[in-house]
Amino acid sequence: MTQTVRRALLHVYGEDGQQARLAILLDGRVRLRIQMGDVSHDIYASTLEEIGLLAAAEPLLCDELYDQLTWELELMALCGDRES
Repeated sequence: MTQTVRRALLHVYGEDGQQARLAILLDGRVRLRIQMGDVSHDIYASTLEEIGLLAAAEPLLCDELYDQLTWELELMALCGDRES
């Protein structure tokens, strides 16, 4: 499976220096990369909704960054809920 990014969606920063990047990969999976300094951890899912659930259970993701991430995901969901 490829790790090539099709589209970068989010890049949020915590006050402690932790970062989270959300991207859609060429193979269609969603990747959440949590980074603190030189250490990074990737979480993969099939959908944005699933990545939100997995992020909630991820002990490496600090509360502040999780709150920012879920706020952004909810905002994206609202933008996609427009009536034609």
